[in-house]
Amino acid sequence: MLAFEIIQASNGLEAINILSGRPIDLIICDYNMPGKNGGEVYKYILENKKPCRFVLCSSERTTNHPEFDNNAALFGQLQKPNIIDGLKDVIAQFKNDLQGKNIQTTTY
Repeated sequence: MLAFEIIQASNGLEAINILSGRPIDLIICDYNMPGKNGGEVYKYILENKKPCRFVLCSSERTTNHPEFDNNAALFGQLQKPNIIDGLKDVIAQFKNDLQGKNIQTTTY
């Protein structure tokens, strides 16, 4: 059985501070946040070569934001406002990935 620890950040700057201090495997991140937006958090992951997967949770598509053109860390996207089923799928895919299966980037 896999165990998960959930860490919550109240804004983009706090998310970056958490990322700078410890390894994080999966990030589910809104785009519009105070301090720094989800795109800036994503750029931080890429620029600092953080080995984590990023899921954008937004009413906007990643194609609307050029910072997501490099999708090296992009694990998926949850389309607001109906994210519950997609969130379940993302977590299931992530668990499968941890168990050694090949998982692709998906939009829910």
